[in-house]
Formats: sequence, structure tokens, C-alpha cells
Amino acid sequence: MNWLTSAKPMLVFLIPVILSNVLQSVGQVFGMIVVGQTQGIDSVAAIAAFFPLFFFLLSSAIGIGSGSSILVAQTYGAGNIPRMKQVVGVTLAFTLIISVVVGIFGSVFAEGILRLMGTPTNILEQSTKYASILFLSMPITFFYLTYTTFLRGVGDSKTPFFFLLINTILNVILLPVLIFGWLGLPAYGLYGAAYAAVVSGLLTCVLLIVFLRKKDHILKLEGWTAPS
Repeated sequence: MNWLTSAKPMLVFLIPVILSNVLQSVGQVFGMIVVGQTQGIDSVAAIAAFFPLFFFLLSSAIGIGSGSSILVAQTYGAGNIPRMKQVVGVTLAFTLIISVVVGIFGSVFAEGILRLMGTPTNILEQSTKYASILFLSMPITFFYLTYTTFLRGVGDSKTPFFFLLINTILNVILLPVLIFGWLGLPAYGLYGAAYAAVVSGLLTCVLLIVFLRKKDHILKLEGWTAPS
């Protein structure tokens, strides 16, 4: 039983990470089902055409966060909290700058990028507008992914899972509301799926920042100074 006792902390950390991956997949599948059943096969194809590039960008954000989270874990483990906060601050600033550039560039050249990817002409217009909306949300997406990677770097995998659950629930609620125009809102059709992702992501980020400050978490946002 010694191995089980020693493995317990690892399992406590890993289970929320595994469930997070499952939850992300469930949210994506739900969105594709709603779009496919209500907006038609071309709408599904328009979303799918952008997915390879979108996942590449997400992987880039996760890569930045994962690389920096090694430094975060090292400085946190060594008890050097000021240095840890410097690493977090610089990385978040760098991530935001990169994401703003990527968002502006992508939204302006979305059509050209999709043409290079071989997107069929019958879905090019839909896919371009869908991609442009998500490109403009890149600062929110990059910030959230990088920030939650830092949380895992200090051994907190429960908070990222909890807020991913909130994000998924918000997206599931907002998706039909914005697609069909419920509650007096405009019916955005296919683009409602993109707007739902943007709004749920923004709300989740705000809630996460507020939560960390209320809990006085070690990684709450506060003033930082550049490392010397």
C-alpha cells in the first residue's frame, strides 16, 4: 500500500487534468452537433476548415505557457516567490503582445490564409468570417491558456478544471441563444458559435481573475517588475 499512498498526490493532480481534456472534447462535440443539425453541412465544413490553424495557435499558446511553467515550478518550489511572479508577469505580457499581433494579422488576412489551406470556395466566405471572429479573440484565449498552465505549474490543477467547467457550461448555454437569437438577441446563425466561444471565454477569464484575488492565490494578478 506504500505505492498507493505515494501515488495519491500525483493522482489528485492528474485526475483534473484528464477530466479537463475530456470536458474540452465534450464541449466541442456539442457545438458541432448543434451547428450540424441546425445550420447544415456547409457550416460544419466552414468550422472544420479553420480547425487545423486554430489548434496550431492553441498549441503555440500552451507551448509558451508550458515552457515558462517549468521556471514557475522551479522558483515556486525554491520559495523564490518574487522571481516566480516576475516570470509570470513577463510571460503574460509577451503572450498578450504576440496574441494581439496574431489576432490582428489573422483577422485581416483570414481569407488569404484559408485559400492557402485549400478551403473550398462554397464555404470560404463563411469560414473566413468565422475565423476572423476567433482571431480577434486570440488575446483572451492566449491569456487564459497561459495563465491556467501557470496554475498547474504550482500544483493547482483543480482551479483550471473548475473554470474550464464554467467555460463549457457558459458556452453550452450561449451557443443556442446566439445561434437562434433567443431572449431578444440577434440570430447569428453559424457565427453565433464563434461569438459564444468568445463571450464564454471572456467571462471565464474575468471570473478566474476575481476568484484568484478573492482567494489570495499565489498567482493572483498584481503589479510586477521586470526581471533584472
